[in-house]
Amino acid sequence: MRPVRICGTNRGFWLEESTSCMTADFSRSIGYFLEPLVLLGLFGERPLSIRLKGITNDSKDPSVDTFRTTSLHILKHFGVPLEGLELKIESRGAALGGGEVVLGVPILLNNLSETTWIDEGIVKRIRGVTFSTRVSPQFGNRMVSIARGVFN
Repeated sequence: MRPVRICGTNRGFWLEESTSCMTADFSRSIGYFLEPLVLLGLFGERPLSIRLKGITNDSKDPSVDTFRTTSLHILKHFGVPLEGLELKIESRGAALGGGEVVLGVPILLNNLSETTWIDEGIVKRIRGVTFSTRVSPQFGNRMVSIARGVFN
């Protein structure tokens, strides 16, 4: 498998076969780029493995944690194999970047299967991820304890 580099300007993105690292623009977070990369990777000729560098959490785009816990698991309902489908967060980065994520997407051998969701189900548990930068780790722990007090 030859690595592919995704390059871009304000006119769009293109691929170059040289390296497998993409540095995201600091105006958008990595979550902005994940959804199209997963869709393109599923219908590609070879499995996609790409390293993204940039901001992992911001207020405009979904965080990489949200994408990993929700979007990747929804794909299994459509027949996407979970083997090879991974999002590994190697480091986190806020306003100035520094975050690094590795996305692995397998190729889709069959067509997507249709699914019908009729029963909404009940809420069993609420999960979340806290993060903080340049402050004491006690702030993250305090957010967790206050949220548990509200929901319990």
